Amino acid sequence: MQSKHKGRKVPQSVKVHKRVEAEVALALSNQALEYEKILKQQDSEARSNESDKIQKLRLTLSQRESQLDHLQLDLVEKKKLLTTQGQRSNELSERVRDLKHEVSQKQQTIVRLNNDLDRSRSQFVTGELLPFVNNSVVVHNWRDSWKWVSNWCFGLVMFFAVTPIPDALLALLPEHVRFYVIAWTAFCGFVGRYINQSPAIKLWP
Repeated sequence: MQSKHKGRKVPQSVKVHKRVEAEVALALSNQALEYEKILKQQDSEARSNESDKIQKLRLTLSQRESQLDHLQLDLVEKKKLLTTQGQRSNELSERVRDLKHEVSQKQQTIVRLNNDLDRSRSQFVTGELLPFVNNSVVVHNWRDSWKWVSNWCFGLVMFFAVTPIPDALLALLPEHVRFYVIAWTAFCGFVGRYINQSPAIKLWP
């Protein structure tokens, strides 16, 4: 009975069932491997994306730091420029104050000169013109008579008239030379009387 039982063949349905189970197990194993592969790929892509994001963030941070350095340098330059402009403004303010002071002094000088000019004019009108209305025998400016051209000519006329000339010199000079010299000198004295020789016009030192 036992030998008969051992030699009995396995039914076809059992073989099919085992083969199906083996194929299912293989398919599940393949799916598991495929799923694991997909997970690894996704993890790799995620890491790659994170790395790209990190690189981008680092690049952005570097750009921001560069911009910050540039802004700091620009701020330093602006501070220097502001300081220089402040110094120039102070210098200009001081220069303006100096110029205002100079203008004020010059205005005071002009006012003083105008006052002196007005006073001189009044003195000239009241004091300088009055001597021309002179009732005395001697002119008012007789002390300056030695400067007059007419007096010098009259003095020369007197000199030529009374000074003797040696005969030897007279022989060399033209005839009646004394007369001509005296006449010419007298004419110059006559003309000199018409020349303004007041102290305001100094013909002589």
